Amino acid sequence: METNNQKQLNSMKIYHQKKVFNAKTKRTKYMGEDSRPFVNDYIIMVSDGLGGRGGYPHYTANMDILEKENLLEKLRNVIMEYSVPKENDSLTDCAEDFDLAAEEEEWDISEIMSFIEENFTELFEMAEDIKEDHSKMRTSGYFASRLLTASFLTIVTNPSVIDQIRNKTQEEIKEYVEKENGIRDQILERLRKFADALGLKNDSKTRGNYLLPATLTSTLLFEKEDCVEAIYLWAGDTRGYIWTEEKGLQQVTRDHEDGETL
Repeated sequence: METNNQKQLNSMKIYHQKKVFNAKTKRTKYMGEDSRPFVNDYIIMVSDGLGGRGGYPHYTANMDILEKENLLEKLRNVIMEYSVPKENDSLTDCAEDFDLAAEEEEWDISEIMSFIEENFTELFEMAEDIKEDHSKMRTSGYFASRLLTASFLTIVTNPSVIDQIRNKTQEEIKEYVEKENGIRDQILERLRKFADALGLKNDSKTRGNYLLPATLTSTLLFEKEDCVEAIYLWAGDTRGYIWTEEKGLQQVTRDHEDGETL
């Protein structure tokens, strides 16, 4: 049986980001915004960082995030804010039916941190070029897909959340996602905190705001006595499919229209 690390390495075989080698500077420039796929025993996830409005650099990003240790520490600090319940914390107000706070010893974030580190490889490799020319900072779409997947993982790798999703009906899961302070709101909350930690407020097209355009689709897999239950969570038009011998490949998600979310 494959370990989670082996699954993750194998998932990288289907990931490709265009890169251009500059023979003069001896440096590589990476193109594209998509996140690496994430795969473990019960999660399959992909995210598409959008071009267009998201295809411009974050000139005001903290330049210290070009150092791997600095970026990982900033994101780790945000993640650890959610590792244990806090008194009078709005994020745990509805703990009886939506407990997002796991016991610290039960929630191992090493898998999340390893994925984040791998996901920002291109940023670290381009650090010297970016320091010399800030216009080469990676685009908003690049950061969007990586921070969105990190935000999502801080939810769905939490043992208390998985236990609740596993035991809910389809309608209950929908409510669990869309309710006030539910999964959707929690992902957006973490996304904003990640962006703030990295200094990703825009100073150009949307002054003072975050513009982190990305789509995402994920499948949560739970083994039952006679089948495997697949639960899809998605945002935008990154699509989820299922393949069976009887019906072949079928799309099982519906593209969100403008203004709709997870």
